[in-house]
This record gives sequence, C-alpha cells and structure tokens, in this order.
Amino acid sequence: MHLSGLLFVVAAQFIDTLLLSSYFLLISVVFLFYSQYVKSEEKRIHRLLDKMEGKIRKIAIGLERENIQRPFVGAFWFYFSSALVFLLFPLNIASAAVLILAVSDSLSTIVGIKFGKHKVLGNKTLEGIIVFFFSGFLSLIFLPFTKAFFASTVATFSEILPEFKNFKRIKETGILDDNWTIPMITATALYTFTLLT
Repeated sequence: MHLSGLLFVVAAQFIDTLLLSSYFLLISVVFLFYSQYVKSEEKRIHRLLDKMEGKIRKIAIGLERENIQRPFVGAFWFYFSSALVFLLFPLNIASAAVLILAVSDSLSTIVGIKFGKHKVLGNKTLEGIIVFFFSGFLSLIFLPFTKAFFASTVATFSEILPEFKNFKRIKETGILDDNWTIPMITATALYTFTLLT
C-alpha cells in the first residue's frame, strides 16, 4: 500500500497540486468508508456485492498488518496526510516527505518483521529503524546532503514517536499513526530548516 505512494510523488511533478490533493483526499475517504463497512459487516444487504467484496476483502486484509483494531485506517492516514502535505508545502518538500513515507516505512516494516531481532521501542526493531533511516536518506538523493540527512533523521524520529510511552494511549485510539506523523513532521521540519538556512 505504501509503495503506491511513489506513483503519487511522480504524478505530483506533472499534476496541479490542488487536483493531486483532491485525489489523495478522495482515496483516503474511500478507505475510511470501506473501513467502516468492514467493521460493521453483519449489516450486509446485497448478497452479490458482498460475495465480490468478500473476495476483494480477503486479498486486502491479507495485505494489512496483523493485530489491528480497525482495518485500512493506516491507508486512510497515508493518503489523507499525503494530501495535506501536498496542499501545505512546496512541491519538493512534499515530495520528499511522502517519498520517505512510501519507501522507508515499507522497507523498515518488511525488514523489522523478517529480520528484526532487537526490539527497541514497542514493536519497533533496531534493524527496522536503521533501514528506515538509510532508505530515507538514499531516497532523497535529489536534495542537498544536509537536507537529506536532516529529513531522514526527523522522519526516523517521527516514525517511532507513536511508540513512546506518553503517546501509547493516543496511538491505541487510532488517531496517532506513523502514516501521518512521518509526512507531517518531516515536511514541517524540512520547510523550517529550508527557511533557516
């Protein structure tokens, strides 16, 4: 799901920001409504639609992380925060923030689940965090070294932020999700860093 964000970063280079953000918002709303539909599946009405949806759901749920309270909320936050970032920040900063989210969050999850041996904070592993930082840094080769390093550092911190003890209760509500902390905090910090340098 995250890697689909790469398509939007590429599209952002050619499509009007307002139109692109509208696409992101539309996709996020679809995921939000679909999430509600899945949660209240016992209220089914249309058998044919349910059969088709059931097959799609099986595939989609297979792509979702384990032990989640509500499916597709992460996808909602991914597209919603991407829309906001492209609306609020210059194209290069928004592209960098969403690129880190799409690439680094995907790779760190895969590495953390498959190869993570050293739990650091919550369900985050040292191996996943290292991959997050370096993949973020390498994906920003279009930025100057100091900006890429800074953005990758901030993004890595914002990826583990929801795991800190003080934020745990907020995270459990589904409101605090790294799919919005990563792009929003990274874009804000990178924009501020750009203004100050």
